[in-house]
Amino acid sequence: MKRHLRVWGLIITLSLLVACSPTPTAAPLPTPVPVRGKLRLFLVNSYAEDDFWSQQVRTGILETLARGGYTSVDGTLEMETFHMDVRQVSVIYEATPAALRAVEKLMEFEPDIVIVSGDEATRTIIPLYFDPTLPFVFCGVNSARSLEGVDYANVTGILESQHPVQTVALAYALIEGAQQYMVLGDGSVSGKARALSAYGALLQSEYGTPAPRFRMAPTWAQWQRTVLEEASGVDFILLASHQGVTDAAGQLIDEKEVIAWMLENSPVPVFALTNIAIINGAVGGLVSYGYEEGVSVGEVVLRLAAGEQPADIPIHGPERNLLAINLASTRHWNLRIPVTFPIAARIYSSLPAAQGGQ
Repeated sequence: MKRHLRVWGLIITLSLLVACSPTPTAAPLPTPVPVRGKLRLFLVNSYAEDDFWSQQVRTGILETLARGGYTSVDGTLEMETFHMDVRQVSVIYEATPAALRAVEKLMEFEPDIVIVSGDEATRTIIPLYFDPTLPFVFCGVNSARSLEGVDYANVTGILESQHPVQTVALAYALIEGAQQYMVLGDGSVSGKARALSAYGALLQSEYGTPAPRFRMAPTWAQWQRTVLEEASGVDFILLASHQGVTDAAGQLIDEKEVIAWMLENSPVPVFALTNIAIINGAVGGLVSYGYEEGVSVGEVVLRLAAGEQPADIPIHGPERNLLAINLASTRHWNLRIPVTFPIAARIYSSLPAAQGGQ
């Protein structure tokens, strides 16, 4: 009974986190002061060009810069993007060849500011191209541990916002009598960082007793085996990361396919820490959202363009949280949404996998 009451206390807090967060346009933007009559940005994306999270980040950056007076239409913004395409690497040194190619392009472009998106780009590009006069802005990094070795005066950025405790509280509210759960992640560099960070936060919360099961499944075969053989022993799965699952040849499994397979085969409901997972069919969570990270990155870039120094801009998280739930998934798992569920939630009502992967 005490845990049930604490669950609802956290749900109410979760509601306030969402409702009280400012919108991306609420904060006044600094007056842009172009460095050379225009702003030259170089964006290094850790992942492939079609990566959904990366596309969200880019959109948030460009829309924020446009509101601040920088657009490619009028020539005030020139931005070049390099895609490292290293989502599947399991150790950071495997990203070095792609990072070296990115640095070569960076030197040719001669930007005013560099944005590095994702653990892989952040942890390789900044040490490889050390220039204390060139500002770097990172995003897609979720823990201070990932910033070891890149904490220079010319570096600032946006930490990825993860809310595993609130998401588990949501799961307990929707699943009557839940006692045990599994934290599941893939074996990629960024996936391991997210999963370990989430697990550590949960162990320090009231949801760390009994300790949740923690599983890393790098390959598709291991992922399927883990779900089929172990998930029946828990009440739900918390999906910490799934975009880095690979097949036997080392090629990425499409993230939609991963969620679609879990919908068909997992014996228990699946909750998630990313918006894209819920769009694709996970039940819900208080999630990280690439667009909001992009908005916050854009605001940092505008401050730098207006003359502030990276060392004067504290590293922080996105301005707004996103509570998301997929109604079709709740019906699939026969879950009932309480009438007190926060009205500020982003609601999805379809399963893309059931519609031919749309």
